[in-house]
Amino acid sequence: MKAKIAILGLAIAGTLASCNKGGFKKSDVGFMYNIHTDANGEKIKEGDFVKFNMIFKTDKDSVLQSSYQMKRPFEVLVKIDTAMDKEHVMSALTMLGKGDSATFKISTDDLFKGAPEGARPKFLPKGSSLLYTIKVEDVKSKAQMETEFKAKRDKQNAIDKAPIDAYVAAKKLNVTTTASGLRYVITTPGAGDQIKDGDTVIAHYSGTLLNGTKFDSSYDRKEPATFLINEHAVIPGFYESLKLLKKGDKGVFIIPSALAYAEQGAGTIPPNSPLVFELEVIDVKAKK
Repeated sequence: MKAKIAILGLAIAGTLASCNKGGFKKSDVGFMYNIHTDANGEKIKEGDFVKFNMIFKTDKDSVLQSSYQMKRPFEVLVKIDTAMDKEHVMSALTMLGKGDSATFKISTDDLFKGAPEGARPKFLPKGSSLLYTIKVEDVKSKAQMETEFKAKRDKQNAIDKAPIDAYVAAKKLNVTTTASGLRYVITTPGAGDQIKDGDTVIAHYSGTLLNGTKFDSSYDRKEPATFLINEHAVIPGFYESLKLLKKGDKGVFIIPSALAYAEQGAGTIPPNSPLVFELEVIDVKAKK
């Protein structure tokens, strides 16, 4: 149960740091805060990417999650989409800037208000609080992140070019190349409108490495998968691929590693691995 609360803490959070130079104050939207360090820089705004270290604990000093223990900072895109964002975390982030640190305190009574019986963990009794102590390490605008991503993508695409060229030649594929470096060919045309943001797509797929090693397949499971376009639950190249299709389309998509798992790799997928997907769109449900 502590793990669930830790995950909830990351979702609710995004903002704080340690020390304690005075009492807590109440924000305009209700949460309590204590600013420890103010570097007098530009404050975080919606759309910024923020890197921060965080200690998430109970008011009894029981640590539930710590980026210092994990040895890597958290990174979030600041968005205020929900009531929880507005009332807690994301609003709290906008009170800080690069180099700032603070502690934010949230009442568990507020957090579990309206929750079903038994949802509240025993180690968070009524009247208790959760504290997020955060130090903001870096803040980048959307434009800065896009510039950095493009430079990184171009460098990675240069690494991938030779093996992808060899694969295309060996398979005798007449591919189209997008601006991002994705290569594709529609093998069976469908009909209808192009898939767009907000659509729900039901599709079959099979994913392999360039050497033919299969790492995933909905065909093997005998059940198509469902994707909400722009949900950001899968790699960028997969979403770009889907948005090039219509209902009934089948195609082959060669995704450069910069649009997949880049130098990190994932599971059985080695670092710097371009991926090949065979995609078949079964159905498209437009956003209502």
